[in-house]
Amino acid sequence: MSFVFSQLLFGYQWLDIVPVLTPYGFGGGEISTFIKATAVAIGFDQTLTVYSLLFSAVFIVHALVFAVYLTVVEQKWKIRKDLESARLEMVEARSGREALHLVHDLKTPLSLMEGLNSLIQMKSPDPDIQTYTSKISDSIRATSDMVSEILYDEKKNWCSLHTLVEYVRQNKLSESSTIYQFDLQAPQDVEIYINKIRMTRAIVNLIDNAGDAVEGQKDAQVLIRTENDPSGIWIGIEDNGPGISNRDIQKIWNAGFSTKNHPGVGLSFVKNVIDEHGAMLDIESETGIGTTFWIHFPKERTRHEHTDH
Repeated sequence: MSFVFSQLLFGYQWLDIVPVLTPYGFGGGEISTFIKATAVAIGFDQTLTVYSLLFSAVFIVHALVFAVYLTVVEQKWKIRKDLESARLEMVEARSGREALHLVHDLKTPLSLMEGLNSLIQMKSPDPDIQTYTSKISDSIRATSDMVSEILYDEKKNWCSLHTLVEYVRQNKLSESSTIYQFDLQAPQDVEIYINKIRMTRAIVNLIDNAGDAVEGQKDAQVLIRTENDPSGIWIGIEDNGPGISNRDIQKIWNAGFSTKNHPGVGLSFVKNVIDEHGAMLDIESETGIGTTFWIHFPKERTRHEHTDH
C-alpha cells in the first residue's frame, strides 16, 4: 500500500508543472513556478503540458492497477484461509463425533463394573475386600464423571485447583525441550466449578501456543501460575517469547488467524470455553519480553473444600 500511495503522489506532483493548471492551485512552489515560466518563455509550454499529463496518468494508472491487484490477492488469501479453517473445523467436528460415540460406549462397561463391584461388597464381609471395592467404586465414579464431561459440554463439577493442575500436568508436560515451571500461589484446596475435560483442553492449548512462541530459544521457558485475590482465582500461562504486537492482539481471537504458517483455531476455542464457564480471558504482552494469558474465575465460581452451599 505504501508503494501505491507513492505512485499516486508522483502522479499528483507531475500536475504541478502543467501551466494550464496554475490557476487551480497547482504548482505554487518555487521550482514548479520556475519550470513553467521557463517553458512559457521558450514556447515549450504545450509540450510540457502534454508530457506532464502523460507521466501523471502513467503513475496514477499504475497505482490503480497495483491497488486492484493487491485487493484481489488479499481476497484470495482470505478465501484460502477461510477454506482451510473450515476444513480443519470439519475434521475436528468429525473426529469429535467419533470420539463421542466411543466415549458413550464406555458407559456400558462402567455400569457393569459398578454392578459387579457392588455385588462383591454385599457378598464379602472381609475388611480388606471392602476397602478395595470402595476404592474401585470411587475410581468408577470419577471415570463416569469424566465421561459425562466429555459427552456434555454443559456438564460441570467442583474441581480442586490441585486436581486441575495435576490433570494438566499429566496431559501435557511430558517430553519437551521447553522448560515448564510452576508458580502456584493460590491455595491448592480451592475448588472451581468447571468441565474439567474442556478446561484442561483450553489450558493445554494455551501452553501449546506458549511452547510454539519460545520454540528454538536457548532460554525457552513457560510458566504456569496461579494467584488468588478477593475477586477470585487466576490461572496464568506465561512465556518469554517475542511477544505479540498490538495489531495482532486484536485479531488473535478470530478463528483462522495465526502468526504461524497455518490457520489458527485454538484461541477461538479457548475463548469459547472460558465464556462457557462464566470466566474471563485476558492477555498481557510486550514485544521482545513475552506474553501471559490469564484465566480469571470470579469469586462466585470458586469455593474452598468443605464449604457448605
